[in-house]
Amino acid sequence: MSSYTISKRNSGVIELSITTQSNAYIRLQDMGDNIYCAITTFVDPSLRGKGIGRKLYKALIEFVRDTKVKFSATCPFIVKLAESDKTITDIYLKSN
Repeated sequence: MSSYTISKRNSGVIELSITTQSNAYIRLQDMGDNIYCAITTFVDPSLRGKGIGRKLYKALIEFVRDTKVKFSATCPFIVKLAESDKTITDIYLKSN
């Protein structure tokens, strides 16, 4: 399992980061009704190409399952991974 931390930003926005990589995160917007939207993913240029984005994605799935919520995404990176992930049909709300 991944290890992640949550930090609050402004109203309704949290950042999910991998504890060992504080300069890589997914920003989530609280949409209400137990739904979060992954709005952006950031990986520091020095860490790119090392699979950190996929680790963040796995941490996102773990967070969603741990907190018993659902998620959608507008971040193209997360959309691409989520749309091809057959294991998350119960928690991923595909955009129309």
